Amino acid sequence: GNWYMLLSMDACNSTSEAHPCQEGGQLHMWRSPALRGGASNWQHLGAVFTSNATVLKDAHLMKEFVTIDYIGKLPGDPSPDADTRVFFNNVGGNGGGVGCCSG
Repeated sequence: GNWYMLLSMDACNSTSEAHPCQEGGQLHMWRSPALRGGASNWQHLGAVFTSNATVLKDAHLMKEFVTIDYIGKLPGDPSPDADTRVFFNNVGGNGGGVGCCSG
């Protein structure tokens, strides 16, 4: 098996765009056969989720995600392929929103 890690960034990290970032936050995934030590080999798999949306219809995120949780493969998943995923973001933690989220 492998170890997986998600890092929270803003969606403008790979560009020369000025900040704040209109595209919002972005999750990047890394994978390694070992957590640490000589057998570890962390490889960047790329961005897995990008969004500037918040729970408020007239607001949007302009910084990285904060205090993230990404869960899936839960018992009772209604999807026949058990591929439902849930992402939580505490946008208020970084003051990174417009129309909300003052932090």
